[in-house]
Amino acid sequence: MLAAETEKRLTKEQLESMKGEVQTVRAEKAELQQQAAKLADNVGTLADKSEKLTQEIRENRMSAPNTIFQEFNSNRLDTVFQAGRSGLSASV
Repeated sequence: MLAAETEKRLTKEQLESMKGEVQTVRAEKAELQQQAAKLADNVGTLADKSEKLTQEIRENRMSAPNTIFQEFNSNRLDTVFQAGRSGLSASV
């Protein structure tokens, strides 16, 4: 009978120990899920900022001389100036 009680007591201690471990694992799992959700949000924010930064770099990058000249040619206006002067013309 002593062996059965000892075995029962050991089994009960193991059960209590396992309950504690299960609670610890559940708490860690919940914390990891919160961290994963937070990390996912931060990754999304980082992707948005990265896209904006890429766009800003493209907009502010120096253009090659050929590109500048091509833009100049495509945006230029042909103008003609005519001037006339009224009055006496003097011969020298």
